[in-house]
Amino acid sequence: MIRFTLLCSILVIAVLIPALAFAADPARFDRENPQTFDDLFRQATKTNQSYRSSWEEQVIAKYTLMKAWGDFIPSASTRANFSNSHSSSPNALGIVGSDNSSSSSYSASLSLPIWDGGARYGVLNNARIGAKSAPLILTQAEWQLAYSLHAALNAAVAATEMVKTARSSVSLKQELLRLADAKYRLGATTEIDVLSTQVQLNNAQTSLLQAVQDSILSRVKLNQVIGVAANSTYPLAEIEDRTYVIPEIESIVSEAKQHSPQGILANYELERSKNDYRIANAAWYPQVDLSQSFNWSNSADEANKWTTATQNKSQTLGLSVSLPIFTGFQRVATTQTAKIAKKTSVLDHQSKMLQIDESVRDYYYRLVRAKEQITSAQSNVELARRQRELEQERYRVGSSTLLNVQNAQDAELTSQVQLINSRLNERTTKALLESTIGRALQ
Repeated sequence: MIRFTLLCSILVIAVLIPALAFAADPARFDRENPQTFDDLFRQATKTNQSYRSSWEEQVIAKYTLMKAWGDFIPSASTRANFSNSHSSSPNALGIVGSDNSSSSSYSASLSLPIWDGGARYGVLNNARIGAKSAPLILTQAEWQLAYSLHAALNAAVAATEMVKTARSSVSLKQELLRLADAKYRLGATTEIDVLSTQVQLNNAQTSLLQAVQDSILSRVKLNQVIGVAANSTYPLAEIEDRTYVIPEIESIVSEAKQHSPQGILANYELERSKNDYRIANAAWYPQVDLSQSFNWSNSADEANKWTTATQNKSQTLGLSVSLPIFTGFQRVATTQTAKIAKKTSVLDHQSKMLQIDESVRDYYYRLVRAKEQITSAQSNVELARRQRELEQERYRVGSSTLLNVQNAQDAELTSQVQLINSRLNERTTKALLESTIGRALQ
């Protein structure tokens, strides 16, 4: 029995220790379980707070429209009352008499506003606009979420590339330090060159540490966008393999104004302001209401063994007309406020259209420049690499100085960083342009 227990304990430890080690190593988990952008986006739509709020707006808009339609349907109500009383008192002969009475009544009423100056129609139109706007707001939230996720992912990818570049720089500095030390031992260089190379190696190692910390922070920011800790890497090949064509500037500006969620919502806001003015102006018109009620009542009275019962039925049909004469200038203030808001909404609509035009053109030109910068940066990286290799070889044979090699290494590192930043700028700008026009560039 003791041997069996000992064997089971050994097996449990043998299973738990690797599992705990695996869970404590998020980097290993990342490497073995990469997730694509679509995987992370699906997760973000479930846990991102801002997106979930926009999704709930659809439900609210649905019930708001239902309530607006309900104003055109007769309202019905019922009521029931029950009472029972008992009393007793002696008469002049000393005989105690009793009096029992009970009653019940039932009523049902229907009411329907016939005319209210068009206020109900304005409310209904606003509810319709809200119902049509809710999916667009959700679409806009999806594109905003996609942009935020793209920005966070691209920043994480760029931080990972920075770590690789920093490690490559450390390797080059170590190789140069070994070469300088070997030449110093042979008397072909001075101790100052060795110390200078060691200082540059220390700086490169510090930069590597900073790059690793930035990479960790970029993953934390990515988790904030998703709304949950996502232990996964975003495959770089998925970004680099996506090719797209930038359409003509005028075509995407027109498309953004007419078909983007921002453009359509701007048109809806203009229409909503007109309905608000119609609702406010309805206060100047009389209100006509139609009502009908049905009443049933039963009563019974028992006094000294004599019982009387009555039953009544009634039906009422009414039509009422009301017109406020003076409301303390409330109607005037409400109407003028709505009228000013209507005029202001026209200017706001024009401003939003101009803003869409400006944003699309800005992101378009930035994207074109970013693609050109990537081409230039790739060329600079190749030239800097060839220059660094040439300077290293010349220094190896003694025809160049250590300073030239260090400068060539720094130039190569700078060109690599510029290429990473150019790619990050291009991907982020592309996501901005896509979120503005409301579709992905194909």
